[in-house]
Amino acid sequence: MVAHRPHGGATAQHPGAHDAFWHNHLPTEFGAIFNPRLTYVYDQLLRTQCLGNFRTLIHDISIDGAMLVYLNGYLNTAAAPDENYARELMELFTLGEGSGYTEEDVQAAARVLTGWTVRETDALGDIVLPYVAYRPSQHVTDDKQFSAFFNNTVIQGQTGQAGGETELNALLDMILAKEEVSKFICREVYRFFVHGEIDASAETNVIEPLAEIFRDNAAAPDQMRIVMQALLTSDHFFSANVQGLHDHEPRGLGGGHGAQARGAHAHAPAARGAAPGVARCRIT
Repeated sequence: MVAHRPHGGATAQHPGAHDAFWHNHLPTEFGAIFNPRLTYVYDQLLRTQCLGNFRTLIHDISIDGAMLVYLNGYLNTAAAPDENYARELMELFTLGEGSGYTEEDVQAAARVLTGWTVRETDALGDIVLPYVAYRPSQHVTDDKQFSAFFNNTVIQGQTGQAGGETELNALLDMILAKEEVSKFICREVYRFFVHGEIDASAETNVIEPLAEIFRDNAAAPDQMRIVMQALLTSDHFFSANVQGLHDHEPRGLGGGHGAQARGAHAHAPAARGAAPGVARCRIT
């Protein structure tokens, strides 16, 4: 249960540590991409959506040019499905390792995601700014069967130019219907902003109610702002048990390029203190 106290404003909208969290959670590497245009678009995606809707962010990052290059999505074709992004999508971006999905689920998801690529030339062969394209001829059009963890869902194979988008949405709907997603993301947020370790008390009194807020606001365009506000203005966040554990300057987190260059899921510390004009809420 989260008991809100009256407050006079919303959580601060400056991206700062919030987009740094997503650079850490959904990382790429500049050296691996080696394309400033793709890197810029990726950076802007995380900056503009860091406090937005989680499903929208995961959808957009799945077909982001930098991510397609970094995790081999641009090489994922009907003739040779590449499982790299599908595995990261489940293991590191949404569900978490050991949550219950199977190796066959990863393989089926990889087939769902076939056909997307990054192009740097136009139809005449002239060099252009890189852009994401979907190639129906490179998409696996067979039905995709998933395990009992996903209620034996079958994603029907699609043809035509809209096929990739249709199957991507079906895949994300299936994954995000799992309660494990809300808990996994809230644990990652907690580790980044509050404490690297989650004990039984924090799991029961912080993570579970925070995950409920995440689920209750799944359709909200500012879903992550609501989740962040609930955590970062909570009594737990200001308690003596966690005060002083994360005292990085916000400026040190804002750029995102450090986390991006590392391309790792190391948990960086965050700034202390409440957002101006926001009273604390109690997570109990």
